[in-house]
Amino acid sequence: MRSLLIAAVLAVTPIAVSPVVAQDAGLKAESIRRGQTIKDTAASRVGTVERVESAADGSVSGVRIIIDGRFVVIPGTSLSLKDGILQTSLAKKDIRKL
Repeated sequence: MRSLLIAAVLAVTPIAVSPVVAQDAGLKAESIRRGQTIKDTAASRVGTVERVESAADGSVSGVRIIIDGRFVVIPGTSLSLKDGILQTSLAKKDIRKL
């Protein structure tokens, strides 16, 4: 009987997972615009956004840029928006390898 009561209490007790889920969602596609400049880890200009690719939940799955005369997709998981500046956690030399 006691374990049944504990199970019932646990079933109705909210679990604090919302902040983690919100962080995992990443940037929303509407927060990035075509033509926006992207900077790398050294804060150097990498290129400009040609296209924003979004996932089903509205988060950014990647952004397409032109670098060295070819299209490259930078993964959305490497992107952050700080003070209105779009930055990737990848170095420019790594982006060229994509």
